Amino acid sequence: MNRIYEDIKKAKGYGRLSDEDRDKRNFSMESNSISSQRTIIEQFCDEKNIINTGYYYDDGITGQTFERDGWNQLIRDIEAGLVDCVITKDLSRLGRDHTETGYYIEKYFPEHKIRYISINDNWDSKYDSVDLILWKLAYNDVYCADISRKIKSNLNSKKRLGLYMGSFAPFGYVKNKEDKHYLEVDEQTGYIVKEIFELAYSGLGTTKIANILNEKKYITPGAYCKRVRKDRRISDLVGEIWTTGMVRRILTNEVYMGDLTQCKIKKASYKSKKTIRNDRSDWIIVKDTHEPLVSREVFESIQKMLELSQKKYSRLPGEKHLLGKLLHCKDCQHRIAIAWKNPKKHEQGRNGVCNFYKKYSKHKVCTPHYIDYDELETQVISYIKMISRKYIEKIDTPSFIKDNYKNLQEKIREKELQSRRNKNELEKAEMFMMKLYEDKLNGDLDLSIYRTLSEKKSKELDTFREQQKKIEKDIALLHEKLDKDKHKYNDIKNILNGFLNSELITQDLIHQIIKRIDVGENNEIDVLFNIEELAEFKV
Repeated sequence: MNRIYEDIKKAKGYGRLSDEDRDKRNFSMESNSISSQRTIIEQFCDEKNIINTGYYYDDGITGQTFERDGWNQLIRDIEAGLVDCVITKDLSRLGRDHTETGYYIEKYFPEHKIRYISINDNWDSKYDSVDLILWKLAYNDVYCADISRKIKSNLNSKKRLGLYMGSFAPFGYVKNKEDKHYLEVDEQTGYIVKEIFELAYSGLGTTKIANILNEKKYITPGAYCKRVRKDRRISDLVGEIWTTGMVRRILTNEVYMGDLTQCKIKKASYKSKKTIRNDRSDWIIVKDTHEPLVSREVFESIQKMLELSQKKYSRLPGEKHLLGKLLHCKDCQHRIAIAWKNPKKHEQGRNGVCNFYKKYSKHKVCTPHYIDYDELETQVISYIKMISRKYIEKIDTPSFIKDNYKNLQEKIREKELQSRRNKNELEKAEMFMMKLYEDKLNGDLDLSIYRTLSEKKSKELDTFREQQKKIEKDIALLHEKLDKDKHKYNDIKNILNGFLNSELITQDLIHQIIKRIDVGENNEIDVLFNIEELAEFKV
């Protein structure tokens, strides 16, 4: 089939190179370089007389994600109507994730009238079946999983040899200039870590140690990474003040007694950015790989001291702060600490204050954010009750039920009508096949003609049957969604009624409804709901 390209007026080329492709390029993958991809696309456009109006690329970005600057710019230009065709060297340059890449090829490009051409795969969305390219996508997905497994295996092998595989050295160390897999004491920060352990061994707690470090204006680990190492991945909001958490993380890190402890966390999957913590049994620990900043005996002694210093509180039911885990400072995002105004006279009530300010106020961090906790608790409970009643009143009205389920019910009716039409066509095709067979038996139809017509009609029958299966599946899914929606609203109603009718309000009841409460400096309150449907009633 002769392919026509004259209708393409605003073609854009796209290239991508991942880190693993760059590594391979040194051996046999030179064609995957950004410049080479661009040349291939330009030559293709010249040969086919395609008007090429631009080129986008992403260098050093994996094909497993579409969070890429060049790609995002291409999408913005598509939305602006500046593109009618996207051309890549091959499918893997577009992406390697089966689901997301498939979404762009099957849904996004067609909906935006974008023609997609993969040169090396000889695939053009205007002429070729999507089935072939979906198979290719599945292969790319398997390739990514295999690459991920091999990289992980290779890294773990090196870790078991006692080689440091982290991107950056822990605070207090630097990587050896000649071999980055070995750690050396950092002259700029090593003394800070040593002092932290000395202070802890002398009996000081983490809060007192943090205050001493702040008084001496020692640089924090985060600030060191941001300013000295110039790590752009560190947020501008990184803590400039030492906190108890920072001190505790250093005091419990085994790297400081000369041991490499790696594989503490892992990715949920090669497709996900989310990390989960490994059990200690899965850690890779190699002892005595570098110079320690604290002796093993002192480190282990400090661990026992830290364990003993952790306070364990037991509260009576009446002493529990119902909103305790929900209150946060609106400005610094730390918890709001709640305390009795007079510990011996609880009838005087409770106050709340920003915990970060409470601990480090002399370093001018944040502001108090004082609140009368008892008054706030009463207001929040009343607020939840008011919103709960409004929501229940709304979903109990006939108009809500009618409007909410109208779209789904209309889709079900459309699919059912489509099903009846398809069944009629299926019956007609089956009757035609029976008539053909009878005509052949009666000698009214030539055998060659019968075979031709029979083959053609058999294909139609298969198509109708496949369509019927898909329609019935769609109808079942729509009914399932309708049932889920009905159950969802009933479940929310039950939760809210439980709160309204409960004689004893508990933390569990409140946490089912509220996710977080942010407290401003002037006592302004912002409530975030766990039940999204309640947001429209916020006041």
